[in-house]
Amino acid sequence: MSITKDEVQALTSRLDLLIAKGAREYKDWNQKHGLTDYRSVILYELLLHTRLTQKQIVERTNLPKQSINKGILQLRDEGYLTLEQDEKDNRVKYCFLTEEGEEYARVKIQPFSLPAMRMHRWHALI
Repeated sequence: MSITKDEVQALTSRLDLLIAKGAREYKDWNQKHGLTDYRSVILYELLLHTRLTQKQIVERTNLPKQSINKGILQLRDEGYLTLEQDEKDNRVKYCFLTEEGEEYARVKIQPFSLPAMRMHRWHALI
């Protein structure tokens, strides 16, 4: 089965529209729930991965390091996140959600991102 150039362009155009719609949905969700983009992605990533460094969060989200750092410090100061220094490399700090942070993330993030989280877990099994 081959696909024509016109079909590829039509599929690409449809995909672009879906991505734009998804981005708008996330932005609307964040605004409705009083979240910035950087806070929501930090919470989302830590719900999925439990323990990540700031560098890993930046690499996974493609957001500026300064924005991720600001969100990490805000969440830490609010008691939702804790930082733990790596035993072997003092330059590396791991981010973890506290119990309060996990509950906060479940309330603020999980209802909107549950399908994506399920897909991520399913994909990890393959």
